[in-house]
Amino acid sequence: MPSKVIALVIFTVSCFSLFAQSERVLTLLGPVGGESWVAGEQTIRWELEGDGWNGAETLTIECTRDYGETWSIWVIDAPAAAGSYVWDISALPASATYWLRIECNEDTTARDVSDIFRIGANAKFYVNDAATDNDVYCTTPGTPDGDGASPGTPNSSLSFILDMYALQPGDTVWLDTGEYTLAENITIGSNDDGTADNPLRILGSPNGTVLDRHDTSTTTSRGFEITGSYIRLGSETAPLQITGAYYGISLEGTGGEANGCIVQGCGVLGISVSGKENTVTGCLVQDNVGTGIACKDGSTTVVIVKNIIRNNGKEGLYAWGRHTDVTIAFNLIINNGSYGFHAGSGEGLDITLINNTVANNESHALFVSPRYISIPVSMNARNNIFCADGPGRVCVYMERNLAGSLDYNTYYTTNGACTGFYAQAVRARLGEWRAATGQDLNSLETDPRFVDSANGNYHLMSTGGRLHDGTWISDPESSAAIDAGNPGDDVGMETSPNSGRINQGAYGGTNEASRTPSGRVVALLDPVGNTSWDTGAQSIRWNLTGQGWNGTETFTIAYSVDNGSSWSTITDDAQAAAGLYAQDTTGMPPGPVYRIRLVCNEDANAAVTG
Repeated sequence: MPSKVIALVIFTVSCFSLFAQSERVLTLLGPVGGESWVAGEQTIRWELEGDGWNGAETLTIECTRDYGETWSIWVIDAPAAAGSYVWDISALPASATYWLRIECNEDTTARDVSDIFRIGANAKFYVNDAATDNDVYCTTPGTPDGDGASPGTPNSSLSFILDMYALQPGDTVWLDTGEYTLAENITIGSNDDGTADNPLRILGSPNGTVLDRHDTSTTTSRGFEITGSYIRLGSETAPLQITGAYYGISLEGTGGEANGCIVQGCGVLGISVSGKENTVTGCLVQDNVGTGIACKDGSTTVVIVKNIIRNNGKEGLYAWGRHTDVTIAFNLIINNGSYGFHAGSGEGLDITLINNTVANNESHALFVSPRYISIPVSMNARNNIFCADGPGRVCVYMERNLAGSLDYNTYYTTNGACTGFYAQAVRARLGEWRAATGQDLNSLETDPRFVDSANGNYHLMSTGGRLHDGTWISDPESSAAIDAGNPGDDVGMETSPNSGRINQGAYGGTNEASRTPSGRVVALLDPVGNTSWDTGAQSIRWNLTGQGWNGTETFTIAYSVDNGSSWSTITDDAQAAAGLYAQDTTGMPPGPVYRIRLVCNEDANAAVTG
């Protein structure tokens, strides 16, 4: 009896072995899931097991992008024995939800299906809140179960997209209209790098996408923490709004960009920049408890351009550190609780300021305080408007020596403020500032005539037209800062008439620049306030703007030794177009309250008194 049992067991095992050897087993080796096939030819690989294969079988290879609801056949006769098949995926639509299936045509039980993988560049992903009100991109509310790969299947979390998919250069994640509570930092690292030509984009809705971190006090709290390369947050037409974080946005990688973002209601910092080649452009940075934007130690080739930085509790903009190269251009920096712009310390700190308007801040417009006494500040500033208001405040405060060039700027002081501080002394007026620094020889000391600074309108008044709610209107007077920038700078997007010379201030060089005045405007360049002339040859210099000049006009130039109570004529035939008049002061009585007056003989309204 025992021997029969043993024989039966042996027979059963033997039959099973014969069955296994006569079947066909097909195993997919690639793709198996998680791959990213961007373009070109890709290789599908498999292996055959079992002795049922005779070498003549063929495979059908097909794919799906909708989790198996529909399948598209790629090939119906791939030789099974080859073990691989090369397929050009260039014409396939980009998607991160591909599956691939292979099946033996002679035996449909021999088949295998991959897990999810992606094909193509520039894939799109979708996030939505629990509603579709005012949505732009998604057709259904977001849910935790949504794959985020289509407008109809959005996920409710940006973190899900970042964790689920290996994002590639050129990919875009659309965050639709709504408010999103962030329980943790949105961290985008090197696993999701873009490239310089094809950044990874995280975009919001024109109807408002708000991400609220709900933690302004924890030092590690961030709205976005960008450590990867070439990550772009927002755009002019698809902005993101970040609030409630210790730092709203932290750009720590290479080639990152915050574009069109609204950063408000954050703690210590609105936007922090500490990486390389990062850009902050077109952002509104306002109402943060601390500093608006900060460029930190080691950040290189930073560009801060076309932003509005206002109503922050401390500095509007702060740059410090070693080997930091910062370009700050076309920004409106206003109504901040401390300095407009603070440049602090740094061996190798190199700053370029172009076409900024810095006004109505609680302290100095520009404050520079290097750490090392022996190292001069490397700063180049042109086409800016610096304003200071109140005693103890100055337009430009520099504690140490200056290396660089400042020129073609406008300085405007009110209520006891001064033009500058340099070499441990206050320089009350532009003339003193020039004498001490050797800078700003073509700069102006005048009211820039903002349209309505009390209500945040810092466009320049012009009789030739300035922009108001999308319409061009004329003012009764004009700003001398129009057509007063560096003649070597391109006018950029300024509309006609523009005289071919860029305006000063945040809107110069843009399509919002005020137009050249309709009449004649003259501004005095030299002498300016508190200029001190020795006897001998001196130059009276001026700048002309306006469509009314024809090149033949002349000036009557007069001087006063009693602060304007009486006037003596120097000449009544100075050529206006020349821009200067040489005056020999020998024989003129000495005095501390001289003034110079220019009046156009053809147009008495074209006049200026120093």
